[in-house]
Amino acid sequence: MARKKVAILTCGGTPAMSPNPTLKVKYNGPELINKFPSLETLADLEVDEVFSKDSSEMKPQDWQIITERAHHYVMRDDISGIVVIHGTDTMEDTLMAVALMIRNLNKPIVFTGTQVPAEQDMHHAEKHFYDSVLTAVNSGINDIVLCFSGDETSTFTNLYRASTAFKFSTHKYDAFRSWDGSIVAIVDGKFKFSPQYNSHQYKITKPTEFPLLKTNLELNVGYANVVIGTDYGEQIISNIITPREEVIPQDKVTPRNRGYILGTNTDGYDLLSHTRDAEAKATLKALEAGLVVGVVSNDGSPVILANGIDIQLREKGAVPLGRMNFRKALVKLSWVLGQTQDNEEARRMLAYDYCGEIPPNSFDTEMKPFHHTD
Repeated sequence: MARKKVAILTCGGTPAMSPNPTLKVKYNGPELINKFPSLETLADLEVDEVFSKDSSEMKPQDWQIITERAHHYVMRDDISGIVVIHGTDTMEDTLMAVALMIRNLNKPIVFTGTQVPAEQDMHHAEKHFYDSVLTAVNSGINDIVLCFSGDETSTFTNLYRASTAFKFSTHKYDAFRSWDGSIVAIVDGKFKFSPQYNSHQYKITKPTEFPLLKTNLELNVGYANVVIGTDYGEQIISNIITPREEVIPQDKVTPRNRGYILGTNTDGYDLLSHTRDAEAKATLKALEAGLVVGVVSNDGSPVILANGIDIQLREKGAVPLGRMNFRKALVKLSWVLGQTQDNEEARRMLAYDYCGEIPPNSFDTEMKPFHHTD
């Protein structure tokens, strides 16, 4: 029987860096992968260096490049799966973008990275790379997932859905979580799939439709972050009107956005009555002007799932996104507005759950964390 083949796309980031204090990218893709001969025991490898940069320098255009390169290998019959080695600083952004841009997968796309340079902790890096290739070859899933340490010593890894994974720690080896505590599987020599992944709507089956590629993005999006009990002054209004370059980089900052994401640390039910008059007026003015606005709850409170958002915001057309990760909501808005010029259609698309990125509309007490010892 012919050996399976896996495409490994490298993007630089922490795995390829030198462990010295400068943390500059030291190794190209083939040089990095050649340090781990155990990977070749699993499959034939085709290494493709997409680019070599710190992930903190990633821009939306880079999401498109990674997605298009991954789609190239998805369409090749001789490739069983794709592994993408990426820095962790902006991993959650790229994961969300790729999950939206490629649909109807017929093979796995597995993202991974490291918390320290591979050269600094070879075990940490090898466990991530090995389990990622193993997932690409033997898991049988047709999904985009993140493979990352499940504990602080990298004795096993967890697979997280791309749409729910976010980085919660800058120094722990088990640096990622999902918004609901769930995972796809534990990888520890074999796959132990979560009951939620097997029994919920995410089935491990072959898609009936042809893989789709939709990479258009609208970069004129911004965000506002309303934190009750603090005084942000005019910053909140300026964030609504002007995109923050460190979140959605763009060549030119324009005074007119097509949409923005409004974050709040409350349950969102009575948002306007708690905010300053200027903030409320700015929010309503943007809605009245026809902007596409999504509202997320930064505190993770399940209350927003039951109560929704303030009735005035809803009546004006704001889209309640519950506990959806703030950064993923911003990526999704950029993608949605890139697919249509019709703002009403954009609102419907923003509210639609494409790949598990939007939490359920009511708190699901059955959705409990799945642990290595379960």
